[in-house]
Amino acid sequence: MAAQYQPDCILLDYHLDDGDAVLVCSELRKNSTLDNTPVVVISSDPTAEYSAYAECRARHFILKGAYIIKELPGIISGLLPESA
Repeated sequence: MAAQYQPDCILLDYHLDDGDAVLVCSELRKNSTLDNTPVVVISSDPTAEYSAYAECRARHFILKGAYIIKELPGIISGLLPESA
């Protein structure tokens, strides 16, 4: 779907029912049109932060918590180009 719709930013939960964000990111990065698409990884697992940056090449890692609802729009808009 990402290849078809070319999103401006991708938000992934680290622990997915059918795998994890590393699997999704490895597929995204294989597509040259998605290679520079910002990925934000969110998780309640603080140990996932290293993998999010090192293996997913995420632009941002967010530890789940109530404050995220207020901060997420600013985080995402900071990752988007001015014209997006």
